Amino acid sequence: MFRKRIFALVLCLLALLSMAACGEKRGGCYITSVGLDARTIAVSCREGDPLFETLYAAMQVRIADGTAAQLSTRWFGENLVNMDGNIDALAGMEVQPGRVLVVGYEASAMPLSGRDEKEEPQGFEVELAKSVCELLGWEYRAIPISSQDLVIELASGEVDCVWGGIGASSDTGVQSFTYMQTEYVLVSMRDARVKKAKALKEKAVCYPQFAEAAAETLQLADRATTAVALQNTEDCIAALKAGRCDAVLTDSIAAAYYAR
Repeated sequence: MFRKRIFALVLCLLALLSMAACGEKRGGCYITSVGLDARTIAVSCREGDPLFETLYAAMQVRIADGTAAQLSTRWFGENLVNMDGNIDALAGMEVQPGRVLVVGYEASAMPLSGRDEKEEPQGFEVELAKSVCELLGWEYRAIPISSQDLVIELASGEVDCVWGGIGASSDTGVQSFTYMQTEYVLVSMRDARVKKAKALKEKAVCYPQFAEAAAETLQLADRATTAVALQNTEDCIAALKAGRCDAVLTDSIAAAYYAR
């Protein structure tokens, strides 16, 4: 009897491992990793702006005091923040009192950042940025921007920093610090699983604009019959569920949120 129980337990474990290796079922969709380099989530400022050091230090404090982990767990079910914290990071720094921090954010990148039914900013990064402003005694003010306009918005002075749904930038005149990473995944309908990039042959694939570099790495233009960049993951998943494409390339956070 004991051996039978052990054998049954082993079979259950093997089944679970097999499911984990294949991918994840969520709602009516199937999500699987494609093994690409991680997508970085970051805060960006103008190069040389002292604000960069202040935000970096304030972020370290919010990580050390548990605020970042608490927000991440509430939005994602786990702590995805991988930057080191330091509770004393702001000690000795001169912080401008009563400042209004104008933040550029992506308004259609939930659950990182977006807008609610009242057109107010919402999302994990919005709440994290607000908590940093609260720590510094600043007022938070958000302006929706496109990730493609990051350099222009910063250079023009329209925003003080870019924080919300937009990755790190290596462009001239911009400095970024990364505090979180997500993996790229493929999303397909459950009855037509796309388990790996090789299965994209003669398929129609959509991807959000932020995944353009990942699409190039996967050589989607060569693999798929059509590879179309849409504005955001929400539009891509809508196209998938409407039958206008066979798979979506996006990051794991957005996939889990929109494929519910």
